[in-house]
Amino acid sequence: MTTTFAAETTTHFVSRALGAVIEGIRALHARRTQRLTLAALIEMDPGRLDDLGITVQDVQDAMQAPQAGRHLEARRTVRASGWTAKVAAA
Repeated sequence: MTTTFAAETTTHFVSRALGAVIEGIRALHARRTQRLTLAALIEMDPGRLDDLGITVQDVQDAMQAPQAGRHLEARRTVRASGWTAKVAAA
């Protein structure tokens, strides 16, 4: 009985450790993908970024922000609301 308990405990420990390693790899992959995406955005022509509703400065700020996607979305939303207000006023 003790051997079975020890085996179950070891299996549970190994399973949790493996899950933690896999989660760590996923997080590293997500950060790398985000870094590459932001680097690609920074290389874009400012006019194309304007078409997306962001600026080079927005991308640079997002690179420093803990949640880059949310940061860019917030900046884009602010610019979009300013643009729609101008169109409505015209």
